Amino acid sequence: MLPLLRSAEHGEVKLGDVVKSLAEKLGLSEKEVAELLPSGQQTVFANRVGWAKTYLKKACLLEPTRRGYFRITAQEQEVLRSNPSRIDSAYLMQFAGFPQFREGASEEVETSEPQASEEIYTPDEVMRVAHQQIESALAQELVDRILLSRY
Repeated sequence: MLPLLRSAEHGEVKLGDVVKSLAEKLGLSEKEVAELLPSGQQTVFANRVGWAKTYLKKACLLEPTRRGYFRITAQEQEVLRSNPSRIDSAYLMQFAGFPQFREGASEEVETSEPQASEEIYTPDEVMRVAHQQIESALAQELVDRILLSRY
């Protein structure tokens, strides 16, 4: 999330431009940048940047200025001056609004994933994993019913 904040350090930026510049700065290949979510509607990288923006917005460190644009808040300028080595969900828990956002998200979606692993997955990925688990359980239940009906 820190590279996203640094991209808006000097004023308003467009999310689409930030996605492109972050991909370049991180040295991602064209294949990595073009990888789509299973829905086929958005790239994985753009989705992760979007979620990072949402997390920072919920922590009141970013503010939308108009559709598709944002800037950092005065509070975030102080955070950048303190030069943190990393900004993640644990770091954001100190800011007003973010703990409530995380609590609300965890109440809506219960997963079998341990709490520590939530740092790795975006909410979209958690939902996809849960969906796959439900489909697998349903498939197994159907197989069991078919096999039982034979006897």
